[in-house]
Amino acid sequence: MNLPSKSRRSGGPKTAQGKLTAAKNSIKTGAYAKQEVLPGEDLQEFEELKLCFIDDFKPQGITELALVHELVVLAWKKLRLERVEFRLTQERLRQRLAASDIKTAGHIGYCPIGADGFITNPELIKEYSDIKILREKREYFEGFLEEGCTEAALKSLQEDSPATFKHLKQNLVDADFDVSTLALMVNARWEGDEVAAIYKMAKYFIDQVTPILWAYDHYDQIMRARAQALDHRLMDLLSIERPKRVMDDLSRSFFKALAELRKQQEWRYRRDLIDLTPDAPELASPKPRKK
Repeated sequence: MNLPSKSRRSGGPKTAQGKLTAAKNSIKTGAYAKQEVLPGEDLQEFEELKLCFIDDFKPQGITELALVHELVVLAWKKLRLERVEFRLTQERLRQRLAASDIKTAGHIGYCPIGADGFITNPELIKEYSDIKILREKREYFEGFLEEGCTEAALKSLQEDSPATFKHLKQNLVDADFDVSTLALMVNARWEGDEVAAIYKMAKYFIDQVTPILWAYDHYDQIMRARAQALDHRLMDLLSIERPKRVMDDLSRSFFKALAELRKQQEWRYRRDLIDLTPDAPELASPKPRKK
């Protein structure tokens, strides 16, 4: 492969600002930063870590001190990366789950329109303490619509469920309709509208209540689906390769420096075992006695 001429090669940043920008590239994760303690980190915590390493390895001489210092810096960078990863993971897991993610994770099939709010925030379901009343009203309203919103159907509703009838009548009053007779209630319409107002009100109530009742009936399934969606999100976070590669690089460097330190200390230990005291002079052999 032909390399560009020297004049065409960048050779790195030339200006002071460019060099500063390039220097900051190594601080993006802090793993390869030359600074031991980055802004926002606790210098005292770093010094306490250093004292623990010194107390553990008891280095002697500049070589062992340098290797211990390297171990401290690498351990500090690993702790830094773990803290960053923990904060990012916590933040990501706290983010609101989308209804589509929850439904996919929990294999939730059909759910009525309007139920997504309860899927993303199940706590809303607990705000409805009158579930039984809502269910009964919906059944009466559905029966009323099936009978065709006639005077006879409205009268049956009044007899079978006075509370439901009162609810419907009050809605008509709030809309400024005359409710003095059943006929007026049935025939009430907004101007230019062919559909009876009473029909629209009953249909609206059913549409509003249906997702509430569905969410109440499927509360346990929704909670399981949310847990599964969080598990999927966590697995996606754990599958990110770059932080793992950086952590692996730091671990390899750490154990390499640790091996060098142990080799150095073993060499010093063997050296100190050598007896460096001068040899004692040999004693003169005793002369034989004269007979």
